[in-house]
Amino acid sequence: MSETFKNVGEMLDYFTKEENIQERFVERLMTAYPQLFPKDADGKPREPDCGVWCPVGWQPMFEELCSKVAKIVEEKNLTFKIEQVKEKFGGLRFYYSWSGDRVDEISDLIHDAEARSFKICEVTGEDGELRIKGKGYGWLKTLSDGEAGRQGYKTLKEEER
Repeated sequence: MSETFKNVGEMLDYFTKEENIQERFVERLMTAYPQLFPKDADGKPREPDCGVWCPVGWQPMFEELCSKVAKIVEEKNLTFKIEQVKEKFGGLRFYYSWSGDRVDEISDLIHDAEARSFKICEVTGEDGELRIKGKGYGWLKTLSDGEAGRQGYKTLKEEER
């Protein structure tokens, strides 16, 4: 993605593509792991009110996390609900609720995935690190070297100079 679009058509194409990728990913997750999602009036999984948005580069890691969490939810017979998934300050955020006994293993898996997101490029899935664009309070993203160069992001150390 370029930070500045050449025209409205380029912008609309980008966002339409991105929206379709996100919609298909969430549908895939709800089909594969229905026990992790809130239910509609008919008891079918639905997207959480606050949404699920996971950058493409993190999607394999996030799906692996869902697989592990779903297994524990089934084994422990928990009622579990994804409340929101998003990128914030360059890293993955996963918000959830449950009823039943607290299962530290689930919390540990989620914290591990959130920490790993700072080492995986959110665009390509390659090795990445936290980058910044702009002085002081700039935009933060976790990007590979190549993607950072394409988007004009620098490492935090480079930006300090």
